[in-house]
Amino acid sequence: MTKAIEFRLMEVNSVADIVQQVGNVYSDLARQYGCDPKAGGYHDRPGRDVRYGKLAEIFELDRPAGMFTVAELGCGYGAFFDYLNELLPGRISHYYGYDVSDEMLALGRVHLNNRPATLMRTSNIAEPADYNFISGIFNVRLSASEAEWQTYIENTLRHSFKMARRGLAFYAFTNAVDYRNEKFHYSDPIALAEFCRRNLSPLVHVAQGYGCYEFTMIVLR
Repeated sequence: MTKAIEFRLMEVNSVADIVQQVGNVYSDLARQYGCDPKAGGYHDRPGRDVRYGKLAEIFELDRPAGMFTVAELGCGYGAFFDYLNELLPGRISHYYGYDVSDEMLALGRVHLNNRPATLMRTSNIAEPADYNFISGIFNVRLSASEAEWQTYIENTLRHSFKMARRGLAFYAFTNAVDYRNEKFHYSDPIALAEFCRRNLSPLVHVAQGYGCYEFTMIVLR
């Protein structure tokens, strides 16, 4: 259940350029599909919801009492808010969504109208929240080197965890595959878990083998 996305390679000079190029791809998908899982690069809703479900396991592990705030980096049009609101109705006091695709954010502001939500155009989490989520933004590195992209991942994780009061959850493609697309990044779950234990928190949980060529990692305070 990998994401079905076509990328048109352009001249890029930095990781920031690549992040914006990926945002442009999702803008094209947003224009094509609107508020649909395919706009997020997913084949279908069941495949998307498998990933959402693994991210949401943070609430089973941490068991928050009362209401809480949520932030999502790579929010698209805010479909994860819908998923969480169905799973935990009335528990989200505010949702902060961050993306670099203008078209996705425009869809999201209409989709989440009259909801307790704020969407912002940025490539980093800007406001502290109880739980921070990173939705698939580590998977596409295009022309960045492995070392450059690994530094980007680690810096993003450090900042995202710093902005999380209770915990962080993210998913990434695993390197335990027998085929690789040169435009994608495949992370080593063991090495990344060790990075999180050493630099973020010793409370690290890793989920693998759930039908996707990836893993989900949860880091709690």
